[in-house]
This record gives sequence, structure tokens and C-alpha cells, in this order.
Amino acid sequence: MKTKLTVSFVLSIVCLLLAVTGVSQAEQPNLDYIVYLPIVPNACTPQVPTYVSVSKPVVEVGEVFTITAAVFNDGCAFVGQPYFLIQTNPAGVLSGTFPGITWPGAVPVGGYAAISFPVQATSAGPVTMTLGANYEERDPAWHWVWSRSSSIAIRILSP
Repeated sequence: MKTKLTVSFVLSIVCLLLAVTGVSQAEQPNLDYIVYLPIVPNACTPQVPTYVSVSKPVVEVGEVFTITAAVFNDGCAFVGQPYFLIQTNPAGVLSGTFPGITWPGAVPVGGYAAISFPVQATSAGPVTMTLGANYEERDPAWHWVWSRSSSIAIRILSP
């Protein structure tokens, strides 16, 4: 009987201490959780926009202006040796060389490759230009990718 009284007394003192110190018996112990994440290969999406611009949006017949074409590597992929091709509609209203130029080398991530060349307006009217660029990509094997810019329009006025 004396043992039961002693155990009851000790147990009541422990409960009283827990209540006074603010520790609840229902409280869960603090556990450190370790989370293991799977290793996922880089899942980037290559972004290679192309742009074409002109030095003047309105020119006169006989006037020389500059066309600039650019390929940007906004993604994370290898962009190698872009081939630039300017297409005009209608054909024949501009004279000059519309080069099919291959850029020597790669375009680094976050970088760009640009070419500029002069052309001359030969007849009046509106003309649209579009840049097409073909470039090497390695994802996972080497292959060629085609990118096309939005069209821009200029107006050629009679002299």
C-alpha cells in the first residue's frame, strides 16, 4: 500500500511539473524530416527567337537602307552555325544580296548572332520581310532546327 501511495505521489508531482512548465503530454516530439529528391536531368526548353529589322520603315525608290537579322539563344541549348535567309514579299522590289549566310560558330546561351546588309528599293509599294534561320541543336543527338521571325513591313514611296 505504501508503494502505491509513493508511486501515485511521484506521478502527481511529475504531472504537476509538466503542467506548470507548459509541456503537454499530448505534444509530439520534434522530429527532423529528411526528404530525398530524385535527380532529374536538366529539363530546359530551348528558346531561339529570330528577329528582322530595317534601318528605315519608309523609303523612296532608289534609296539604300539596311536590313538586320538576328538569332537569340534565350534558352539553355547549343545553337550552332545559324544559317540566315531573308524572304521578301513581293519579290523583286528590293535589289541587293539577300544572303544565305552561315554564322561561323555557335551562339552562346544568353547571346546572339546578327548580320546586317544594305539593299536598295527598286519599285514603289509595300514589302514584307521575314527571317528564316536554320541552326544546329544537340538534344540529345545533333539535328537541324528551323526558326522563323514575325514579318515586318516597310513602305517604298515613288520619287
